[in-house]
Amino acid sequence: MRDYEDTAQMKHAFTREQVKRIILEELENSKVDDAAEEIVDELEGMLSEAEGDSALKTIYDKIFKKSEEENLDADELAIRVYKRGKQKSQFKKILGGMALAAFLGGVQAHIDMNSQIGAQAKTAQKTTQQALKNIKDQSAEKAVERLDKKLSSSVLYKWSLNPDAAPETMDDMIVSMDPERRAKEAPTASSLQDFPMFQDYDWGRVFMMGQSFGVVVKVKNDIQKQIDQGVKNKKDLKPMIDLDNVRPPDYSVSQFAKMYKDLYDIPDYKPWKGTSKEAIGGHIEQVQRKTGNKIKFYKFEKEGHSEMFGYETYELVNMVNPELPNAPGLSASELYVQLFNEVTGQNIQP
Repeated sequence: MRDYEDTAQMKHAFTREQVKRIILEELENSKVDDAAEEIVDELEGMLSEAEGDSALKTIYDKIFKKSEEENLDADELAIRVYKRGKQKSQFKKILGGMALAAFLGGVQAHIDMNSQIGAQAKTAQKTTQQALKNIKDQSAEKAVERLDKKLSSSVLYKWSLNPDAAPETMDDMIVSMDPERRAKEAPTASSLQDFPMFQDYDWGRVFMMGQSFGVVVKVKNDIQKQIDQGVKNKKDLKPMIDLDNVRPPDYSVSQFAKMYKDLYDIPDYKPWKGTSKEAIGGHIEQVQRKTGNKIKFYKFEKEGHSEMFGYETYELVNMVNPELPNAPGLSASELYVQLFNEVTGQNIQP
């Protein structure tokens, strides 16, 4: 007898996981019951038998929304609403002789319809967002942003007066500027005199940017002028140079490098001669006088460190018309057209 009782107890014992599952199911059932009771009580005094299908639609809609809001099983909720509704006089009149299966079918049809509407709304929203993005991407301001990004990276405009030994990376440039490291690590690299830079008493060391920098500045300024005049879309922007005068370069990179310093009266970089005002004073003014102020200078500051840079304006580069070191094979006017098309998405041909 004792063995039988022990066996019976073992048969009816529950594991910890089973007990946990039973409790969770009970809690879920309680949530569904409460939601069903809330729906029936709320609608009992509001619905009229005369409303017919409209009253049923209201019931279906309440079930759908409540199941969405509280993450409940819609079929379970519908069953509880149906059973509780049958116990209420007004609800019972509206349900009439409708079977539970028919009621569930109506709920499911309503849920399917609302799901389709929701999907269509999401699709429409996504389409609208994409359309807005396309409009934004077509904004003339976007062209200026792209050009600003190009101008913010000085490494794009590094160049050498000795093209055959031009540094390929910033590390190469640093090595070549240190005579001891250059002799040891890169004896064939450019020397200090191969770099387009000089010293000025008031401004310190001045680096000269590659000629394409001035072209980018010109394209940006031309587009900004049109934006300031009311142009909104990239497709409505126009190049502001004479397309009939777009022409190939008159000098190769090597030819231009040889004439560069004399052409613009660029001082040699000779730090060993000292940094007194007598030695390096007025160098920037010297270059500006020679070029009719068509070489511009600006200070670039970053993280507490500043450097002075100079660049030739588009007008000056276009007049001399060399091949651009940072845009091989192209002249200033040719690069202008290329850049304009790139940032506006147009296909302007000279």
